Amino acid sequence: MRNVSDVLWQYLSSGQRDDGLLVGYGDRLGNRTVFKRLGYLLEHSGADTPALIGACLERRSAGLTLLDPSVKAPGRIVRRWGLRVNVTLGRPGDD
Repeated sequence: MRNVSDVLWQYLSSGQRDDGLLVGYGDRLGNRTVFKRLGYLLEHSGADTPALIGACLERRSAGLTLLDPSVKAPGRIVRRWGLRVNVTLGRPGDD
């Protein structure tokens, strides 16, 4: 998930950024859980993306989901996103 976070940050700070296209890709996946994770990562990164975060909030699925489904670890629950944050993420630019 750390890698996903890093890639997202690079995308957001690039000249190729297209929020509508990103939301469209999420819609095409047909799995609204992706919007929980994307919204959480956007807020965690501190990026100025209120419209994109709003689109994620509108599209998020119900229920509780693991931030990183490949890791079976406990973690705090972020009710806003319906996520159990079961991994530690650095801040954008941390190495």
